[in-house]
Amino acid sequence: MIKVFISYSVADRGLVQRIAAELQPHAEPVFWDQDKELGEDAWRTIFGWIDTADCVVAIITDKVVSRGESVNQEIGYAKAKGKTVIPVVLCTVEKNRLGCLNGITYVEFDGGNLPPTIDALNRRLAAMDQNKQRQQGLAILVVAALVLLAISGGGK
Repeated sequence: MIKVFISYSVADRGLVQRIAAELQPHAEPVFWDQDKELGEDAWRTIFGWIDTADCVVAIITDKVVSRGESVNQEIGYAKAKGKTVIPVVLCTVEKNRLGCLNGITYVEFDGGNLPPTIDALNRRLAAMDQNKQRQQGLAILVVAALVLLAISGGGK
């Protein structure tokens, strides 16, 4: 299962909770309103979640575009760390206002019709999960081959 950090405006909390619940089959989502711990440094916590995430899902609504400094910081940090960022953009958002997400392929959603967006996200996350599992399988094979080589005295 892959780890997903969800970046969003706190004004979109209800939408994020619905999306996170629907990602559960393929992903382990973390986001501020669900996973914060009182007394912890907010940015250290958020950056830690991004560091351990396989990807970042950025929920972009008009609320984010009008005042989304935190979302911009999270996306910038994720991009600097080489994380895949998957923008989920509300259809009313002007595309010329996507800022650092401009040029990244995104899924557009209509606030009243979320299932196609969830389906698109789950397909992408499932593909990422399969790729992660293949890479882990290859790593195990390489380690096993090295151990067998060492046991058999290969190379001597």
